Amino acid sequence: MYIPEHTELPSFPRGNESDFEDDSDDLSEEFEDEDEYNENESKEINSGWRFISDLFSDMRENPLPEYLGGDCGLSETHKDQFTTPGNAFKQFFDKEVVEKLCVWANKRAELFFAQYPDKKGRINSIKWKEVQEKDMYSFLALVITMGLVKLPRIAQYWRRDWVMSGPPVFCKEIMSRDRFFSILKFLRFSPPENVKKDDPRTRIEPFLSLLREKCKAVISPGKHVAVDEALVIWNGRLGFRQYIKTKRAKYGIKVFVLCPCDPNWQGYSWNYEVYYGKNLYQLDDPRVNSLSKFEKIVVSLMRQLLDEGRHIVTDKWYTSLRLAHYLEERNTTITGVVRNGKGPPKDIVQFPLEKRQSIFARKRNVLVVRWEDKENITVLTTKYNASMVEKEREYFSNRIVFRNKPLHIERYNKKMGSIDKADQHLEPCDINYKSFIWFKKLGMHFIFRSALNAYVAWKNTSNKKTGFIEFLESVVKDLLREYDQGSNKFLKEQESLASDTHQFIRWEKIGKRKKCRVCYPKRRDTVYFCPACPGEPGLCSMTHYNQYHGIKSTSSSKMTEEGSEGPTVTAGSDNPSEHNDEPTPSTSDDRGDGSKKRCKKARKNKNVKRRKQYPDESGL
Repeated sequence: MYIPEHTELPSFPRGNESDFEDDSDDLSEEFEDEDEYNENESKEINSGWRFISDLFSDMRENPLPEYLGGDCGLSETHKDQFTTPGNAFKQFFDKEVVEKLCVWANKRAELFFAQYPDKKGRINSIKWKEVQEKDMYSFLALVITMGLVKLPRIAQYWRRDWVMSGPPVFCKEIMSRDRFFSILKFLRFSPPENVKKDDPRTRIEPFLSLLREKCKAVISPGKHVAVDEALVIWNGRLGFRQYIKTKRAKYGIKVFVLCPCDPNWQGYSWNYEVYYGKNLYQLDDPRVNSLSKFEKIVVSLMRQLLDEGRHIVTDKWYTSLRLAHYLEERNTTITGVVRNGKGPPKDIVQFPLEKRQSIFARKRNVLVVRWEDKENITVLTTKYNASMVEKEREYFSNRIVFRNKPLHIERYNKKMGSIDKADQHLEPCDINYKSFIWFKKLGMHFIFRSALNAYVAWKNTSNKKTGFIEFLESVVKDLLREYDQGSNKFLKEQESLASDTHQFIRWEKIGKRKKCRVCYPKRRDTVYFCPACPGEPGLCSMTHYNQYHGIKSTSSSKMTEEGSEGPTVTAGSDNPSEHNDEPTPSTSDDRGDGSKKRCKKARKNKNVKRRKQYPDESGL
């Protein structure tokens, strides 16, 4: 569950008056007079629980555990490794991981040809060659490109049709179609000889273990972490396929993810577990035997972070009073939305509340708050004391309304959005082809999840305002330039081919501007330019682009029909005529006297030159 309203304001406790419209809606109305209210303000409920009427007097029975870790950020050994997007990606897919993928793919090919000797070492009409490191990096680059550019079938990426074709990077100079399908066929994420049909973990868990170690080694998660689930789309038959109605995909493979709550590191997956079915999470601590399977998942993800005074945020699937007591023994606090049957006392659950009213109850170090909003919300925490924050909300006609809201729900909203942030980045890049078997689909998902980790770490290091899609494009270029000589030559040819054509395009770099060459002397700043002209001149409009290149206007169409040749023009998709915010070119009336004389002389010389070139055209 994700509760709306995210902005956090300073704490402003004001008793238990949580209705912003009428301060008379107080819990004291439930009692006949003030004396009876004071007598029951600390009423014992359900074996040790008591109502909290004075928020200022609420306090934990024991002090908070001391935090022994560091701030959320890069580890000392990785601070200088995120220089480029390609280097950032290789912090997770380094030589160790890629060599494992090559060994597993070659071993699977060896077993396949031993089983089918009539194939004679040929697959997809080509002779099989063992996968090398550079082949695997080229394969990963093409897989990332498929996530950026979607086509109905994989084979269509190598088509050269003017209706439907893939990017130019899909060519034989980089990797042929048959070679790609051959590697894809034998791609494995675990040793093929160790696979067991009755144990799905043997299909992909060795690969995930390698990636997990990389993710944990790059950063420290900090004091506050969050646990939630993600869903990898899978509509085929699978014994551990899950259904989550709140997810966009509905059906798929469930992945439990632990992310740091720091705003700068939201979306980074520090640890994760795939749900293969119940009774698969075995922990060494005998105290967890009484926990449910969802509670054990939280303990499994936090295994290396316990006993350090950290704070974990969970949703209603994991939060319970039993889990809170176990984490308290391990010097760890918890905050999360809790279901009615997992710890809240019945007096709290059944207490009648009106909209935007709240009620608090405490039992030793555990605090429960119930808040009536659009729906009934109950939060359990072992970290915070009873408190309220004042929220400001602006409506139409500049009407501002102040509301009181429990502090625990406000902190929960702020810290629980990290996993949702990762889902927002990964959803557009999802590769969902029916030809993939389940462990290959899952492996592709974790390739992009590791790329997202690299993006979050690189963004915090470089301080550049680059999106995740642009980061993936840079990763593809860096990998191909470094590991494939044929692709390096191909990319240079493509760049030179693009630069030899006159175009009216926009700068890719955000914030880059140039002076327009035609708007002289009052040159305008513009984001458009021509890459083929010397110096890449800035041109503020299509009119000035035509004027700078000497392209004939519509009034001189007769000259164009005579066969006059000019430079090739390709207008970019970002046409300034479609944007109303572009500055209009300056006219001759705005220029000084000296400028008028120079322009008049230039037009005269230009007309003389045209008369000599086209003597039959008297109109020029």
